[in-house]
Parts: sequence; C-alpha cells; structure tokens
Amino acid sequence: TIGTPADLNRFFGALLGGKLLRAEQLAAMRSTVDAPGYATVDGSRYGLGIATFNLSCGGFAWTHGGNAPGYTTVTGTTEDGRSATIAVTALPTVIEAVQDLDKALDTALCG
Repeated sequence: TIGTPADLNRFFGALLGGKLLRAEQLAAMRSTVDAPGYATVDGSRYGLGIATFNLSCGGFAWTHGGNAPGYTTVTGTTEDGRSATIAVTALPTVIEAVQDLDKALDTALCG
C-alpha cells in the first residue's frame, strides 16, 4: 500500500481525534515521558508510538516520523486538528538537513 502526505494527515487526524481507538487506548498513547534526542526540537516527549514537539507559536504537535534508505517523512498534528506532513525522497545525511525539515514542519503548523 502506498500512502501520500494527505493520507498521513487524515490518519493522524482520525487517530488523535479519537476515531480509531477506544478512549483508554488513546489516553495510553498520549501518556508521554521525556525523550531528549528523539527529534532535533527541544522538549520532545514520547508515548506509545507517538511523540510531541514544541511549536514556535506555542503549544505542541503530535508526531511520528520515519525514514529508510531513500526517503524521510515528518508529520505533525496539533491539539486543534491542524496537520502537516513533509515527505522527502532523498534522505538527508546531515543533521542540519533534518533540522530544516523540523523548521519547515513548524512553519506549516504555525504559519
């Protein structure tokens, strides 16, 4: 199955909007612990398969990115339902490139 960034936005919106899991299961996913180093953004926290990162405009977004040889994906969904996904078909090889993706995601969610 192939998914698009729009598909990921719909999935995370449905997941975090309580449409895919029972309330207690979603609450367990949202129970997070400090996760320094999970992302290049300070203040990251990790739960069961999802994490948070702080937004420059205040608040935070839920995320779960991924990468494999040849691509990387970053996604974020805010508590009020804004979603953005960025997929890159050439995996960044330096931390600055990953930080640029995090900044672009922050801009998409805050802009």
